[in-house]
Amino acid sequence: MQISLKKQGNIALITIDRPDAMNSLDSEGIKELGEALKTVRNDNSLRVAIISSSGTEAFCTGADVTSNPEDSPFYMTDFWKPMIAAVNGYCFAGGLALALLCDIRLASENATFASEGPRGGILPAGGLIQRLTRAIGVTHAIELMLTSRRITASEALKLGLISEAIPQQSLKSRALEIAEQIASMAPLAIQAVKEAAQRGGTLADGLALERQLNSALLGTSDAQEALNAMREKRKPNFKGN
Repeated sequence: MQISLKKQGNIALITIDRPDAMNSLDSEGIKELGEALKTVRNDNSLRVAIISSSGTEAFCTGADVTSNPEDSPFYMTDFWKPMIAAVNGYCFAGGLALALLCDIRLASENATFASEGPRGGILPAGGLIQRLTRAIGVTHAIELMLTSRRITASEALKLGLISEAIPQQSLKSRALEIAEQIASMAPLAIQAVKEAAQRGGTLADGLALERQLNSALLGTSDAQEALNAMREKRKPNFKGN
């Protein structure tokens, strides 16, 4: 097994466990990753996922993202539960694509990032081109992809590729802290935020989608629970319905 999935309350802990291969993923590993994400998506008790790796050298140094693109989790566009990447060490090629699949990216101070595509004579695959340009802007993304230049966690933070650069020993605990904060929120509202951000398109399309999603949320039990909790000055107990 290259991927392990454990549950900690409402949080899914997905771990890449192939340290002998610098946590690279072959076609079987990609299949396992897809199955893990489907489990998270279909389990209503799970509200957020953390993707991390075993060992200290690499988060993921590559992944076979071209073998079956129609089935690859890298091309998922309908996964609305939040995902957090806890990036430790090398994050190259398909590893970077995996990190970009996540909504929040944290990195240890020893992390290194690179697209690596043209260096190997191929296109940066796995949605990397589309997601990297959206994450840090076309100007910086194109430069990194065309040169296959490697960047440190410090530069990744400046570019907006990651939200925090953290000491290695604190990386997973910080990811868990953020996940717990997200998991305490109304799950349907959290998923709607992600969907609106990813499906927005033009400003007009995005505003229309936000109105549609919010209209649906206003009729949920969680929305009423939030209102009741505020009135009663207590912590809300969200059920995801």
